[in-house]
Amino acid sequence: MVNVKFMVMLLRKLGYELLVAANGREVLQLLEREAARGRQHEVQCILMDASMDVMDGLECTRVIRAQQLPQRLKPFIVALTANVTEEYRRACLDSGMNLFLTKPVHVENLVSALKTAHTALQEQMQQQQLTSPAGADTNGANSVEAAAPSAPTVQESGAAEASPS
Repeated sequence: MVNVKFMVMLLRKLGYELLVAANGREVLQLLEREAARGRQHEVQCILMDASMDVMDGLECTRVIRAQQLPQRLKPFIVALTANVTEEYRRACLDSGMNLFLTKPVHVENLVSALKTAHTALQEQMQQQQLTSPAGADTNGANSVEAAAPSAPTVQESGAAEASPS
């Protein structure tokens, strides 16, 4: 709980808005709720604790990656774990996570991960612009400004989702 409180405080100081979930099932519920509100592009980055009760971060990531929603911006997922073995790092990446950070998370590593996420999301949106037919209804997916004004949405799991204020 201390780690989640620290991450929330730090991310807010960095200017992010957060959604926090205690486990993978709650992460999926948050994503569904945001999509139902028409805000599926606002959850841009998930800081996913790899070891959680109810549904762990690896399974949650596999479910997120298996979703085939039209015009949905896929969130950038960063594994957060105390397990530093190469096998576990590979398992996290094989599940669909984009980056791997070990706990305790150092501020400079977190900032670097968020910058990497922002760059990857911008590239993803530009690719969508190139592949979307002219005039297609993309609910803002073709606008870099609409989906990622300056940095990614972040979800810390115990999981949190943040978007810049």
